[in-house]
Amino acid sequence: MTRSAARFVEVELSGVDLHRDGRAVLAGVSWRIRAGERWVVTGANGAGKTQLLKLVAGDVWPDPDRGTRRYRRGGRWQAQPYLLKDEIAYVGPERQDRYERHGWNFTALEVVGTGLTRSDIPQGPLRPAQARAARALLTRLRVGRLGSRRLLSLSMGERRLVLLARALASRPGLLLLDELLAGLDAVNRARAISWLESTRRGALPWVLSTHRDDEVPRSATHRLRLEAGRVLEAGP
Repeated sequence: MTRSAARFVEVELSGVDLHRDGRAVLAGVSWRIRAGERWVVTGANGAGKTQLLKLVAGDVWPDPDRGTRRYRRGGRWQAQPYLLKDEIAYVGPERQDRYERHGWNFTALEVVGTGLTRSDIPQGPLRPAQARAARALLTRLRVGRLGSRRLLSLSMGERRLVLLARALASRPGLLLLDELLAGLDAVNRARAISWLESTRRGALPWVLSTHRDDEVPRSATHRLRLEAGRVLEAGP
């Protein structure tokens, strides 16, 4: 592993099962994510894509005594995600809905700033350097003009891009994008795809889930296809 790759999170699932509310969601899943790999996870609605990403993120737990899940960042493998959970950034519909549910109507700049501090809510005013970094990320995603706008006043697509900027602000070792492109208007979809394409030469590993084959960006290096919780194919 190179020094630059050592800061990224590697994940390995081997023969993992997952049941939720007594229902089998994933069965016998084996998958490995390495630095520099950009995965697209495809499958119909209900195939298990979201639960697979939550499993990787450490938000849900696999069935005990059925397969293994392990993580590595630079050093040794570890069986639990605790020490690396903050290194895995997750962008998905549930995370987006949380702001509305709790009434967290911060400005877009403040939301991105919480990525810098790795916190749910702002930890006080942003320092000048933090504000510059947050603005730069919004600009990179072509939504720089939104910095002073309140999150809940934005369209769904604009919110999604602000939350992507927040995830990037945390300098993650692994980025999980659950249906990032789903339901976006044409303008914001183009912005999201433009960013995905810009990662072609980077080492940051990311995973994008989608149920549409036409949403596979050219920058993707690998694909995993799920059907009814089982991996049908996984590879370049």
